[in-house]
Order: sequence, then structure tokens, then C-alpha cells
Amino acid sequence: MNWGKGKVAIARAIHLDLTHPQVLYGRALQRYVQPGVRWLDVGCGYQILPFWAMAEEAQREMVRPVAMLAGVDVDERLKDHPLLTYRVEGLGGSLPFRDATPTFGGFCGPAGVFCSTRRISSSG
Repeated sequence: MNWGKGKVAIARAIHLDLTHPQVLYGRALQRYVQPGVRWLDVGCGYQILPFWAMAEEAQREMVRPVAMLAGVDVDERLKDHPLLTYRVEGLGGSLPFRDATPTFGGFCGPAGVFCSTRRISSSG
């Protein structure tokens, strides 16, 4: 038995999902992104997902009905992101948005990022 088949057999035996995390994130986005939402993507890079995880056209369709997609990153390729409404060069720990700005996004990172995202997404 080769390693690939063995890995799949072991994963099935212990009920382990081998789906790549980028694909899982794409599926979650498809479930939660709603028309009219104001979406903040912290650490967005130059695309929402790699095109192998979700086709570019599928990403465009997902973003089309949102009210706003703002991306925040220090990656200079931020300017190349084809789907952003707004591009902000910066770090997640010091987001340049008003308090209680309605947002949606996946936030991960140090405590400062969580505090900053809570500040702008909370109503009080």
C-alpha cells in the first residue's frame, strides 16, 4: 500500500477529515457571507482564497452582493487584490475604523488583534 492510500485509510478509520483548511474556510464563507454585509478581512493578502481552494469566479460571485469588502494587511501585494472595495495597509492590532463599525470576518492572532476587532464590531 502506498502512503497516500494508507493515509486516507487511517483517516477514515479514525473519522479524520483531511480536507485542506483553505477549502473549509471557503465553505464557511459561503455559508456566512450574506448580501449587504460589511466584511473586514484582516490579513487578507492578495486574494480571499487560493484559486485551487475556490475558483476565482466563485469568489467573485460570493463577494458581488456584499456592501463592502475591506482588506487589511502589511503585504505589499494588497494592492493586487481584485475583490476588495477598500485596501488598508496596516496591522490587525490597530485597525483604522470607527468604533462599532458593523463587520464580518475571520479574526485570528494575538490579543491586540482581538481587542481591536472587538472595538470596531461591538455596539457598546
